[in-house]
Amino acid sequence: MNKIEELRQFMQENNLDYFLVPSTDEYLNEFVEPEYSPRYHISGFSGSTGDVLLSKTEAFLFVDGRYHKQADDEANKATTVIKLEFGQSQRNAIKNILQEKSGKLGIIAKKISHQHYQELAENLPNIEFVGFDFDPIIQENTKRKSRIYKVKNKMAGLSADEKLSIIQEKMDSDIIIVTALDEISYLTNLRSDAFLYNSCIPAKAIIEKDRCLVFSNLKLPQIGKNFEVLKENEFFEYLKMPQKTEISKNSINLQTREAISQHLIKERAPSIISELKGIKNSNEIAHLKKCFKKTDKALKKIQRKLKPKHTQQDLNNKTSKYLKKYGAKSLSFATISASAEDTAIVHFTHPSNKKTENSLILLDCGGYFKGGYATDITQTFWMGPNEPSNLHKKIYTIVLKGFLAGINYQLSATTTGKELDNAVRTPLDEFMPEGFSFPHSTGHGIGILVHEAIPCITPSLAGEKPLQAGMVFSIEPGLYKPNEFGVRLERAVYITEENTIEPLSTLPFDEKLIDYNLLNTTEIEQLRKWQNQ
Repeated sequence: MNKIEELRQFMQENNLDYFLVPSTDEYLNEFVEPEYSPRYHISGFSGSTGDVLLSKTEAFLFVDGRYHKQADDEANKATTVIKLEFGQSQRNAIKNILQEKSGKLGIIAKKISHQHYQELAENLPNIEFVGFDFDPIIQENTKRKSRIYKVKNKMAGLSADEKLSIIQEKMDSDIIIVTALDEISYLTNLRSDAFLYNSCIPAKAIIEKDRCLVFSNLKLPQIGKNFEVLKENEFFEYLKMPQKTEISKNSINLQTREAISQHLIKERAPSIISELKGIKNSNEIAHLKKCFKKTDKALKKIQRKLKPKHTQQDLNNKTSKYLKKYGAKSLSFATISASAEDTAIVHFTHPSNKKTENSLILLDCGGYFKGGYATDITQTFWMGPNEPSNLHKKIYTIVLKGFLAGINYQLSATTTGKELDNAVRTPLDEFMPEGFSFPHSTGHGIGILVHEAIPCITPSLAGEKPLQAGMVFSIEPGLYKPNEFGVRLERAVYITEENTIEPLSTLPFDEKLIDYNLLNTTEIEQLRKWQNQ
């Protein structure tokens, strides 16, 4: 009996009509190893996001534009891939399937955010949601062995006690529940290697007005004078006493939210910690500059060492080798080492023995360096000995125009991520040939996580928050045509105290792919300045 059949049997035994199979774990991590992803066991799809809706007769896998091709390649025959268009949410896609239907929908309460559940419930009034406090699909990963290390205050800029004091000054509740792992790791200045593509510690936390309780099954070093460490199974015991409680609804799972139903609850989005973490201090910026400088060195080395005879897998191996040689403790995500038509797959994660000769190469990679801070960069370049086509040069240069529009954008005190996204997107929309598209956001925050929620450089609601000094994010426009090729150019930047955008990564662009006839005088001047850094 396969996993789909087993889950349908479970549904029958529990009188369920549907089951929502999550891609994440109880900590709501973005990257989950396939063996610990319920969605992977049901569908065979290994991407970082996208759930499965299982009925008695059908299975629907929801994936955004980054994963359309990968889902087609990986999903089993029993699964129908629902390809979300740019800006379309999974919630709305599920609504479209279930809005005319009724019945019971099973969910794993600790593997779905309260916000996701709430949005689904509000849009599906005829569906009864049934929560389970265990995962019926896979065995729980209860034993985590990892190395825990402490980030020095000089690198973090603030001690754990100093951060706690800032948060406590802003809190107007009895307690703040913290379950987002990056927020806990930021607050405690602790990191670990417990998770894939993640430097966070497995823990939960409760901030009181005079102390912070950290709940973890791992042995943690001393955090600060106002911190107390308890076992993770004591977390829910502590929540039994009703209090005035603050939560972040987009990072708290449904199980925890239901455990505090008797509390006087205040929801905040984003959380106090998320806002504090999103503004890097001068020490963090200085450290990130070092991390990205090492990443740039690794990319230069990789480009010099790559030869036409080498394959996609060779490129993947060299990337891991040189990132670690230049100081990365681990990768910050699965390296994308694509060539030829595979460059059109936004998140290409299955390198093969396909040669790189006479091909466009798209390398998207990054690492976790000292202190558990991530880097992220995408370099698109040409591998000879033949010359790239005029279309290769045209698309590359159009994408480059978008990047230059972003890196040189004149910020005001009220500029939002949405405005910056529009500035980058405008030249791509203006010059984009038929068949190509820009199906993803312009950028994301970078820090303890390689993809941080603050800031967001996107046309969606998340991009409507003003950009501020100290924010670190990517600028990564891209154009892709299925079965042809794609170009993405990504560099990390930060906002200075003078409200200008400055690069953290200064890796040069590939001169072989630049058509200077498509650039205006200002863009040529901007590009030459970049190339000569």
